[in-house]
Amino acid sequence: MKRIGLKWVLVLGLIMVVSFGIAGPSWAQQKAALKLGHWASDPTHPFYVVSVKTVELAKQYSNGRLEIQHFPGGQLGVEQDIMAGARLGVPADIAMCSSNNMEAFAKTASIFGLPYFFKSLEDIQKITIKLWDWYNERSIKEANLRVIAYTSDGFRHLINSKRPVKNLQDLKGLKIRIPKSPTFLAAYRSWGIEPTPMAYAEVFTALQQRVLDGADLPYISIKGVKWYEVQKYITELHFNGALCMMAIGEKSYQGLPSDLQPILIKAGKDATAFAFNYIQDAEKEAKAFLIQKGMQINRLDDEEEWAKRARSTWPQFYDKIGGKEVIEMVQKKLAE
Repeated sequence: MKRIGLKWVLVLGLIMVVSFGIAGPSWAQQKAALKLGHWASDPTHPFYVVSVKTVELAKQYSNGRLEIQHFPGGQLGVEQDIMAGARLGVPADIAMCSSNNMEAFAKTASIFGLPYFFKSLEDIQKITIKLWDWYNERSIKEANLRVIAYTSDGFRHLINSKRPVKNLQDLKGLKIRIPKSPTFLAAYRSWGIEPTPMAYAEVFTALQQRVLDGADLPYISIKGVKWYEVQKYITELHFNGALCMMAIGEKSYQGLPSDLQPILIKAGKDATAFAFNYIQDAEKEAKAFLIQKGMQINRLDDEEEWAKRARSTWPQFYDKIGGKEVIEMVQKKLAE
C-alpha cells in the first residue's frame, strides 16, 4: 500500500506540473521591470522610435514577462547624467546617448566620433552589424555598460544665424557650440576657430539670445528641438555621422533572469534594424520641413579641405582608442 500511495503522489505531482506550471526552473514565472530614459520628446525622433520598438518587442518576445518603462523627454535627467546613472541602475537601468557623449564613460567610443570617419548612413549601420560584439566587450570592460540597440539621426550639419557658410573663410568669427567632446573640439580647431563646449539643454536659449551664433545637429534633431525658430542658415557637413547607443548597466543586465537576457538583446537588435530603415525617410522629411520653415541650405565649396584638416587630428586619439591598428581594423570592416 505504501508503494501505491507513493506512486499516486508522484502522478498527482506530475499533473500539477503540466497543468499549472508550479514546478520547473526557479525563473519560469519570474518577471522583470526596467526603466529606460532619454532626452527626446518628439515621437518621430530616432531615439524615441527605437525606444518604443525595443519596449514593444521585449514585451512581445517575453510573453509579457519583461516590461520596460519608457521615460522620454528628459524626465530622468540630461543625457550624460542618465547614462552615468544607468551604470548603477538609478534613476534608469537603460539610457540612450550619442557616441560623443559615450566617450565620457567608454573611451573606445571616441573612434565613432573621429571627424570624417563615416562616409554614409550605410557605414554607420555596418558598425551595428559587424562590430556589435567587439564594441560591447570594450564598453562593458571600460564602463560597465552593455549596448543593446543602436540608432542614428544622420550627419550633423552646421547651423547659424549670421550668414551662409560655404567655405572655411566663412566660418571665421562665428561663435559655434559643440558637445563636450574632445574629437569635436579638435575638428573645429583644425578649421581655425575656437568652439564653445556647452550642455545641450542650454543651447536653445544661447542661440535665441545670440550668445552663440550657431551649432551643429542632424536635420532630424534640428526639427525636433525647433532650432529653426532661432537659426537661419544650414551648411551640409559630413564630419560626424551620429551613431547613437542604447545601453543597459551591466549590473541591471546581470540582475535579469537568465532566460530574459537573450530576449532583451534580440529585442534591441531587431529594434536597431527597424530604426535604420526608419531613419532614411525621416531625414528627408526633416530636411523638407526645415526648408518649408524658411531655413536656407548650403553646400561647401571646399569640403575636401575640411576633411583633410579634420582627419589630421586623428593621431591625437590613437592612444585613447587603443592604437592606430584599431582604427585600421574598423575601417577594414566598413570596407567589406
